[in-house]
Amino acid sequence: MEALCAEVCGVEALGAEVCGVEALCAEVCGVEALCAEVCGVEALGAEVCGVEALCAEVCGVEALCAEVCVVEALCAEVCGVEALCAEVCGVEALCAEVCGVEALCAEVCGVEALCAEVCGVEALGAEVCGVEALGAEVCGVEALCAEVCGVEALGAEVCGVEALGAEVCGVEALCAEVCGVEALCAEVCGVEALCAEVCGVEALGEESH
Repeated sequence: MEALCAEVCGVEALGAEVCGVEALCAEVCGVEALCAEVCGVEALGAEVCGVEALCAEVCGVEALCAEVCVVEALCAEVCGVEALCAEVCGVEALCAEVCGVEALCAEVCGVEALCAEVCGVEALGAEVCGVEALGAEVCGVEALCAEVCGVEALGAEVCGVEALGAEVCGVEALCAEVCGVEALCAEVCGVEALCAEVCGVEALGEESH
């Protein structure tokens, strides 16, 4: 995982004297160390991290306190960077309370999935979910099918429409009018694509579901 460097925190990087690396990284700390002035508790120092705790003065903002870090992760608004991923905090992913979105945690994707609105990225791709995930450009969120992530698909609350059920894709697929794409192909839903009545595209042949 990329370490927290000077450009991230707005201060000179914590050098070898502190971390043994150019910055405070997960491998060095293993926990989310936050200073006393931030959390109202005694600083989590060498006994916890093996290095000096990550305090508010490091980030130039009010750092997230222990209760936030104990949950899924630090969001972009903390340090003014895209986002601090799971490996930084030693947790699984970004939680809803931190990022203001439905957390895409390890239980969803099997990885620490960072949401598009948090990270400012286009979408969660094959490297994250093993398929081309539908990202921010599609639905405004990363709508992942049930068979893709092993969880119930994100439905109306996410995309603003009623999710199409198993009768269509075998998963809760999102229709073309919602996603702005012609159809969800077999790689995503386990079928060739969604039919014309669903997606508003020319009907697929007999090979489609």
